[in-house]
Amino acid sequence: MSAIDPGRLDPRVGAYIEPLPRWQQDICRRVRELALAADPEVIETVKRRVQPYYVLDGNVCALLAARGWVNVFIYNGALVDDPTGLITGGRRNVSGRTIAVHEGDVLDEPALTAILRQVIANNRAGRKVRPTGGARREVAVSAQLATDLAEAGLAEAFDERPYYQRHYWVESITSAKRVETRQRRLDVMLEHLRTGSAP
Repeated sequence: MSAIDPGRLDPRVGAYIEPLPRWQQDICRRVRELALAADPEVIETVKRRVQPYYVLDGNVCALLAARGWVNVFIYNGALVDDPTGLITGGRRNVSGRTIAVHEGDVLDEPALTAILRQVIANNRAGRKVRPTGGARREVAVSAQLATDLAEAGLAEAFDERPYYQRHYWVESITSAKRVETRQRRLDVMLEHLRTGSAP
């Protein structure tokens, strides 16, 4: 990975890749390199405790090593062109798409790079698929709760949740009458956001 500045590499991603079978390591490392090379402002991070993510003005892609393949999750993949048929799944999903890479597969690197750059361009332009198919329903978040989310590094994870979850959490936390109750409810929400689980 000599082409990538080591300062852009998150050691937690290396820790995720290292225990994998050799063929999965090779795929993950190559996707890692392509994602970071797609744009110099792409940031490598970890969400949901261990999962590698690549972000720039929103999620670009994520990696998940399954038992017999590696999934590359493409965010807002419904908006990208895929002339080579690289995308293998997720077409029933409103927004996301997946690329499954199996042992022995030859990854079409130019096609993946083109898809990643489309996602980045859409993120920068603010173009996103909304699950409702219409205007996004916003929830009024207090300054204190916004601070709590930012300090936990989970503001984006909160924003990605559907309206009913965001509304439920805000109502539950802001209606607490005791500091201890608010903190307990806040901790529960943050744990759901970290793990990707639903309330």
